[in-house]
Parts: sequence; C-alpha cells; structure tokens
Amino acid sequence: MSRQIRGAVRRNRARRRLRAAYRGLEPAKLRGVDAVFVARAWALEAPLEELRAEMARAHAAASRNAGE
Repeated sequence: MSRQIRGAVRRNRARRRLRAAYRGLEPAKLRGVDAVFVARAWALEAPLEELRAEMARAHAAASRNAGE
C-alpha cells in the first residue's frame, strides 16, 4: 500500500475499497496475470465502478503484454 496516502485509517480505507472493486470484477477477466494494485489518493473518492474499470483496463493491458 502506498505511503502517499497519509494516515493509517485512510490507507486502510483505500485498501478496503480496492479489495471491494477487485471482487466486483468478472473472474474470467482475471486469468493468466498476477496483478498488484497501488492505491493513490484519488481511490478514496472515486466511485467503485471507476476503480473496477481502471482495474479491468490495467488487467487487459497486462494480459495483452503477457501474450507477446
């Protein structure tokens, strides 16, 4: 977890939001690549759907690059 988010309470909240967003992704889209997501301050305010969309885009890009 990034220390750019000051305060343990805020870091933990960002961590919980990332986990919730990740759980909402389709399992079929998550195969073949291990991912590490680093929370930034905007993750505390962004809607979960936006976080999911970012995670899906990052995973799709990583999947394409892994196939090369």
